[in-house]
Amino acid sequence: MAVLGDRDITDMIAQGFLISENFSEKSITPNGYDFRAHLVRIEGTDFENVDLHPGKFALVSSMEYFKMPKNIIGNIWLRSSFARKGLIGTFGVIDAGYHGNITVGLYNAGSAPVTLKTEERIAQIVFSRLLSEAEQGYGTRSGNYQGKRGVVEAHDNKI
Repeated sequence: MAVLGDRDITDMIAQGFLISENFSEKSITPNGYDFRAHLVRIEGTDFENVDLHPGKFALVSSMEYFKMPKNIIGNIWLRSSFARKGLIGTFGVIDAGYHGNITVGLYNAGSAPVTLKTEERIAQIVFSRLLSEAEQGYGTRSGNYQGKRGVVEAHDNKI
């Protein structure tokens, strides 16, 4: 696998891949893209701006709508500014062929509330090119969350 640089990322976006809605030039990094928070769900209630208190867990959806080609994956990493405040993130891989918003989990293990705001850069996605295109993309292989928008909770019967 090879990591995509900023030029690769912007070229792919211009071709209609990686991010198809709500792209922000300010979120491009030298080797990734910082996705932005759209909605935060805490204990079943959605917020645009909220303080995540110590010991609380939240689901956060991306503002961006992703359109991954079948030869690119995305690894998600919490931005260090949030880690320094005591947040711990639960992240997966954005699979080749996935289309939709992404939902990540954040837990406040710190001693003070952490403010989460709409359009705030939450985590970085590092895009990697597969050695060969996936034979079956996410939508065909599993597709549990394909095309989803907003905060999406786990499908209890699928996991």
